[in-house]
Amino acid sequence: MFYDTSLLDDIRARLPVSQVVGRKVRLTRHGREYTGLSPFKSEKTPSFTVNDQKGFYHCFATGAHGDIFKFVMETEGLSFKEAIESLASEAGVQLPEETREQRKQVKKRDILLQISEQSCQFFEQQLRGDAGAQARHYLQQRNLEAGDCQKFRIGYAPETNNPLKSWLLEKGFSEQHMLDAGVLGASTKNKGQTYDRFRNRITFAITDLKKNVIGFGARALDASQKAKYLNSPETDLFHKSTVLYNGASARQAAFERKQVIIVEGYMDVIRSALCGFPNTVAPMGTALTPNQLQLLWRFAPEPVLCFDGDSAGVKAAMRAMEMALPKLIPGHSLRFAFLPEGQDPDDYIARHGQEAFAKIIQDSRSLIDVFWSHHIGQGRWDTPESKAQLEQHIQSALGEIGDQSVRTYYQRDIKNRIYHYWRKIEQERWAQERAKSYANKGTFQLGRFGNRKTSTKFASPGKGLLASALLQDTAISNPLLQRETLLIGCMLSHSWLIDSYFEEISGLAFRTTGLDQLRTAILEIYMMENGNDTLDSGHFHHHLKEIGFAEQIEKTGRVLSQRPEPYLSQDAPQDFVEQSWLQLMALQRQGTNLEQEQERAQQRLLQDNTEENFERLNLLKSQDIHLEAGRKEVSGNKEIDDDFLQKILDRVEAKNSGK
Repeated sequence: MFYDTSLLDDIRARLPVSQVVGRKVRLTRHGREYTGLSPFKSEKTPSFTVNDQKGFYHCFATGAHGDIFKFVMETEGLSFKEAIESLASEAGVQLPEETREQRKQVKKRDILLQISEQSCQFFEQQLRGDAGAQARHYLQQRNLEAGDCQKFRIGYAPETNNPLKSWLLEKGFSEQHMLDAGVLGASTKNKGQTYDRFRNRITFAITDLKKNVIGFGARALDASQKAKYLNSPETDLFHKSTVLYNGASARQAAFERKQVIIVEGYMDVIRSALCGFPNTVAPMGTALTPNQLQLLWRFAPEPVLCFDGDSAGVKAAMRAMEMALPKLIPGHSLRFAFLPEGQDPDDYIARHGQEAFAKIIQDSRSLIDVFWSHHIGQGRWDTPESKAQLEQHIQSALGEIGDQSVRTYYQRDIKNRIYHYWRKIEQERWAQERAKSYANKGTFQLGRFGNRKTSTKFASPGKGLLASALLQDTAISNPLLQRETLLIGCMLSHSWLIDSYFEEISGLAFRTTGLDQLRTAILEIYMMENGNDTLDSGHFHHHLKEIGFAEQIEKTGRVLSQRPEPYLSQDAPQDFVEQSWLQLMALQRQGTNLEQEQERAQQRLLQDNTEENFERLNLLKSQDIHLEAGRKEVSGNKEIDDDFLQKILDRVEAKNSGK
């Protein structure tokens, strides 16, 4: 119904914001304003203000802002119409009378509500009487006592002779109104004949948010009945796509806890509520609808969907995810909790208890995590074509998100996940190849990658390293050794480079045999720790010394101390470190190619001592590589393998765009 703005202004004028808010928040006056702890966020320092003169409240912690109507809607889960009616009654403001047609509709609705309430009372009486013995036995087996049944208004619909119809006729209700209320059904064989819709079933009262009975769910006691559960049909009162079972009782608990739990069945709701989770509701069936999602968001910003641990539960979660994506808005989403295979909340709580179920809810996964797991688990992504297919499917699904800002953040997050997932595949492939290469030697096996646990023996430094120039005091005079030592130093000082450039590091050619072994040992340690965030320089040195690289690490440190590059400092800015690292890798590749060309030219000169071969060798030797922090410079050759450098820069851009 439309309400004129003057009527709303009248209500606002009669009800100060501080009076309405003061029922939920303890306010302290400061001049013209009141302050208090935010009702929208747990906090210790007040960030919530109320100004009666301006007629609004404002929460600096969450950005929530509005008048008395919005406050009631946000803290009590009321619709705008319900908020107006509630506050008008409190303010003593008379709402305009309905039209003749509206009054007619209201009168009919009142009759249907009376029929629903009388039907509920009838079912409750039957459960307590002789006819309900079998139903009571079943409920006792489900650990429900009489008080529990009374609390949730559980009843029993007898099997024969249409007793409910007779009961309601005696109270003066017409068969047509009973049909309209959904408690009777019309015979398809005998025109004009009606019958009790629910027979030999345990009944569960379904209410609106004002606790008016509007329909029923009913469980069959006879296993031969076609439908195990039967709900009321669509009526003027009951629209199953907009109703949540236990919504009225769960609403306040959801506000207080800032969380609402969604399960699949009536018994799941009842068991959860009785065991300390009164903020639990269920949809009318396994599929959550957009209307129900909007209602849930009035209860809490991130409802937790708790599904049965079977294939049907997983499918229901996927349907909910696909339904929710187009509806996502800033600050509102879904979370998902999955129970063990073959268990629903009722079973799980009975077997494992309240604390275990609380842990399941606490460990619920975000919508984007479930979205990612769903898509990444749909195939094997080990070829360029399959990778492109995966990214295409994901981008198509993300395109369904209606809110542009939410869609943008999802795209960034997923792009970052894809980047790291491809890196993980490369790391796993490299680790498997390393494990195979050492299999015959018995010196190394992959230690802890994924969930596998095997031996943790590393390759020891070989004779090549012991005899290498790295261990000689003249090492600093060798440009090649300087460059490769700097690369080692960067890896030890900034382990995040290994995660970001694992593929490039594992494929980079090291001309110094000993440093190549040291590089391999560093990568193996990183793989053993599975990218542990605490794997800093100290941890690397400790592990390397334990496996026999103590002297080599000491000599490497000596070389680095002769050239204290600023990007080796652990306090160096990340952008500066990354820029220097990219130049080092590019120079290493260029330098390695140059040295290989020098070797080939020297061999040609030895085989054919001509003037042309001699000049070629001298030209190559004159192209001396110089390293400088912060820029690249190759004397005699200003290009540093642009294709290689561009490939790395593309990876960096992809990674950063996902941050």
